[in-house]
Amino acid sequence: RGPAVGSRLQADVHAGLRELEEALQGNLEFFAAAPPPSGPDHAKLFVEALLVTQAMKGLAGSIAELAFLHDLPGVNGNGYWTLLRVLDCCLTRLRAKVKSVTSERDSLFFPARAGSLVAGVRAYLSIF
Repeated sequence: RGPAVGSRLQADVHAGLRELEEALQGNLEFFAAAPPPSGPDHAKLFVEALLVTQAMKGLAGSIAELAFLHDLPGVNGNGYWTLLRVLDCCLTRLRAKVKSVTSERDSLFFPARAGSLVAGVRAYLSIF
């Protein structure tokens, strides 16, 4: 039961990272074409977020490899799976923040709300 749970968690994390990368790339393209001052500033944030996401792919793979080595018969989990679960939770919330920017960026009110929306993305990036 343990390896199946771990495999599913690892697959979920990697799928979430791919989805996050796609959303970040879309926002990067949008803000790179947007006029100054906010366009280039927001584009820099999404470049940083893409770099962090790429690093998280390697980290998630390394954690999963270690987790499988420390699985014990009859034990559902170990500290490495917990780390992967925490990473998954943080990435899920970061993905939600990025998607909120995506859904609001064409809004008439986006310039007024951009600061708080982007601050959420920046806050989750500071975790990593």
